[in-house]
Amino acid sequence: MGKRNIQKMGRRPKQFSRSRNNQFDRKFRQSWNRLVIRPHMTPPVLQHIPVMGEEVVKYVVRKKGGIYVDATFGGGGHSKIILDNLDENGRLIAFDIDDESIERGRKLEKEDSRFTIVKSNFANIQNYLEKNGIGKVDGIVFDLGLSTFQLMDESRGFSFRNANSFLDMRMDSTIGESGVDILNYGSRERLTKIFKHYGQISNPSRIVNNISLFRKKHGTITTVDDYLQIISVSCGNPAESIKYIKKCFQALRIEVNGELVSLSSALDTLANIVAKNGVVSIITFHSLEEEKVKMWKKKNCNPIIIQDYGSNVGNQFAQLTHGCIFPSDLEKSENWSSRSAKMWAFVKN
Repeated sequence: MGKRNIQKMGRRPKQFSRSRNNQFDRKFRQSWNRLVIRPHMTPPVLQHIPVMGEEVVKYVVRKKGGIYVDATFGGGGHSKIILDNLDENGRLIAFDIDDESIERGRKLEKEDSRFTIVKSNFANIQNYLEKNGIGKVDGIVFDLGLSTFQLMDESRGFSFRNANSFLDMRMDSTIGESGVDILNYGSRERLTKIFKHYGQISNPSRIVNNISLFRKKHGTITTVDDYLQIISVSCGNPAESIKYIKKCFQALRIEVNGELVSLSSALDTLANIVAKNGVVSIITFHSLEEEKVKMWKKKNCNPIIIQDYGSNVGNQFAQLTHGCIFPSDLEKSENWSSRSAKMWAFVKN
């Protein structure tokens, strides 16, 4: 990238600085401070509060002695609430690929015989049920957000608040490419696709050019701080800086974990694993997840007319509510993680 082009991106120094003091221009720093430095707030307590827990129980748990699936165990919040609403004959099977989540699940497994934790991607739920001779389930919950434990863990690189973190971003840290791998070795074409499609960034070439420039100057991108420096010179409008940061982190995390591919695969199996009158609850946090849910809904909830026979097919589920369900104002005030959440509930016909 030429000297002239990088200066067009804002009043940034001509080269990247390793100093936090010089990382952002004045307007960018003000936006950053509004989000991260909040003197009136007490330090967060490391606890995971499940999003829309009451709504999940209300819509999903219809049979206290039924078999249920928590597709995204995470911090275990939804699992514990579901177990509290099952009788002694009820059963809950939870899935996750994060080793720390699995460790928490193992502890719960020892405490409650009705509970089973499985280390596997939720795209593999149907395979697990079939291999273990389990029939169709009475309800399934997907919470597609990160857990508080993941966000607060400084070794994972999920949060832009942890500047010194290694930029890993893998849910399963034992397999696959990390965020560092992708940013350092990804081709221009791949990086452009990531930021355009998964970050919904209108001018992805700007950040891709700055990734290339950073690699040439410093050798490797390693930490969250390195990524933030690249993002800071790529954001054309300082007033949009925080939104831009979130988009860039979202884009990289989705690519690292194949999140949308896994979601599509899992949704496609629901008709085969959910029993009649069973309920599917999906909690989304951004428009790309919503798009996947809406595409699945169009295929499975809206009847398809076959002109030659005048019959309807494909109407395997019905949506339980008009549109999606939002957290209450009280929940949003008490649990900041719920602010962008939307819950979708469907019943099997």
